[in-house]
Amino acid sequence: MEIFFITHPHFNKHQSMPRFASMLVDGMQKRGHKVHVYYPKPYFFKLPLSAGFKKWLGYIDQYAIFPMQLQKKLRRNQQALLVFTDQALGPW
Repeated sequence: MEIFFITHPHFNKHQSMPRFASMLVDGMQKRGHKVHVYYPKPYFFKLPLSAGFKKWLGYIDQYAIFPMQLQKKLRRNQQALLVFTDQALGPW
């Protein structure tokens, strides 16, 4: 089975959920599953602006850009299991 794990963006600097996702990935790989980890990349967040603006630009990366990128990946493999590694990722 092919599994896509969706995690928090690295630019949010969360610690517990990436560790949890890493445990899930390791466990599924040991069981022989093909595993991919996807997370929003910081395109707009990297712009040299104040922290207040960066927060909102990070939302654009997470909720506008990333879903389109993920949808493109899912079109190639419609049989993959999609796993969100945190309940707070619901808006995706």
